[in-house]
Amino acid sequence: MEDQDKKLRVEIRPNGSLKLFGEFTLVLADGSTQTRDYASFCRCGLSKAMPFCDGYHKEVGWVEPQPEVPSTLKNKNKGIIPQTDQKNPEL
Repeated sequence: MEDQDKKLRVEIRPNGSLKLFGEFTLVLADGSTQTRDYASFCRCGLSKAMPFCDGYHKEVGWVEPQPEVPSTLKNKNKGIIPQTDQKNPEL
């Protein structure tokens, strides 16, 4: 494997899984570890192979939730009103 292939790359697939490419160590819930160079993780919560994606999201037509913009941040003419950090107003 070339050095560039070893660099970790993460892809969030629209309405699908979270894919990792490149060398990484996965620590499972039981504490065991696996060294991998690819994995596809479930984001819909419906996989029967958790934490891995089994493609079930395609069968049920899962659509990822979209964040709601609080009404206090909406401005009908200008979109979203930026917030400032009260402690650091320049941010």
